[in-house]
Amino acid sequence: MPLRLLTVNAAAAFVTCTALLPGCLDITPATGITASRSLRVTAADPIWATPELVVPADLRPEEAQVFAEPSGRTTVTWFPDGGTGLYASTKDPDTGVWNDPLALDPNASASLESDPSPTLLLAESGELTVGYWRWRDPMYLPDLWTVTRSPDGIWDTPVRVNPPGSHTYDFGLTIDGAGNITAAWVQRRVGAGEPLRLVIAHRPAGGTWSQPRFLTGTGTRVRSVALDAAPTGEVTVAWTGIFTRPGHPRLQALRARTHIPGTGWSEVERITAPTEEANRADVAAVPGGRASIAWDYAGYGPVTVASRSSAGRWTKPTVMTKGRHIDSYDLAAAAGLRTLTWTAPAGSLLPWPEHRRYIGIRVRGSSGWSPATRLSPRNRQAAWPGAHITSDRRVVVHWQETPSYNFEHWDPTLRTRGTDGTWSEATTLAPMGAGTRRFAGTYLDTNDLMHVAWKGSDGAVWVAEQRPD
Repeated sequence: MPLRLLTVNAAAAFVTCTALLPGCLDITPATGITASRSLRVTAADPIWATPELVVPADLRPEEAQVFAEPSGRTTVTWFPDGGTGLYASTKDPDTGVWNDPLALDPNASASLESDPSPTLLLAESGELTVGYWRWRDPMYLPDLWTVTRSPDGIWDTPVRVNPPGSHTYDFGLTIDGAGNITAAWVQRRVGAGEPLRLVIAHRPAGGTWSQPRFLTGTGTRVRSVALDAAPTGEVTVAWTGIFTRPGHPRLQALRARTHIPGTGWSEVERITAPTEEANRADVAAVPGGRASIAWDYAGYGPVTVASRSSAGRWTKPTVMTKGRHIDSYDLAAAAGLRTLTWTAPAGSLLPWPEHRRYIGIRVRGSSGWSPATRLSPRNRQAAWPGAHITSDRRVVVHWQETPSYNFEHWDPTLRTRGTDGTWSEATTLAPMGAGTRRFAGTYLDTNDLMHVAWKGSDGAVWVAEQRPD
């Protein structure tokens, strides 16, 4: 039976929100943030099915991800905690039963907290691809691998993407509207003594990986990479790198290149000056060769955004958040909108975990970026934000939330911005005792319905799926 989740009355919360009510909706502007007029609460109250236990705790699952197909088939992938192997369970659309776990790659490696997380890409045809690392023993050097499930449900043999004799330090994968996949990674040849370079490869829908090619020369030591594909096939890649100059051993800057189908790759485009120590880029691509890139400085904020026009010109970087110590952020684009979500201290500039943090968002439409809006209360901890944009231009923001000193029970939480700019009340998905650890995997299906998977404090993987009204 569908479960309609309890929410909080925002009007009462405006008056009564105190530290004695840690779960209430505090809509007082946080320090350094201007609350937009769109922070009105509507009567929207989405219907969610009762959360399902998918992977029992005795399998020690970690890093759960979820994907749902138009056919109604839902797939959850995970790694065993402290071990190796990539596993998947699939929900039969006819019976509603989850099948027994299937080992996709017994040699796959779960990521450390500082490593890139596994990436799942679903094509409209139903072809599902997972990108992940395998660590080599005893060298402890990772390779980038992918494993693919055909539209008829058959999993292929895993394939290594980076060439033999090399290893990777960072990676990203993205998919366009036709199902074509682009992979980018930071690579060094084993024993060659060459600098870390940016490498890219393409895989057409239903095809095989192309030969890798370098996107950077030997004069740049690449540190990290991010990329995104527009539905129409344009791909923008951004990377941070240390540029070698005499007398300046550490000049770290942000650069980008864009691939236009039928035209090829642009020249290297300078986003920041080498002296600015750009860090942790995120990319959102839109049709026509346009894109936005978000980054922080030296790992502590503020978050800055620059955008590329269809003519190939980048705007002057714009600071999007106030203050420092931005823990995490996410950039997204779809349906003519772009969103930037982030986590920031609520009442202190000190970066210690005991200080409360909130979720902020800005939305860009035809009239530019909106003012910053705080979505979570200041008297709780919030982390790992992200956003999905529906086909009718609603924005679904998700994050994890916990009482300020309780780090063992994080609640998957969502709010939705309607087409009129108003926000729904906060919705918490986890049943009592099943709050998530770390992040939750989220997916917006082709029917604009949300699916969320998380590892609960009970050690099991749970899945909640939104139902149509």
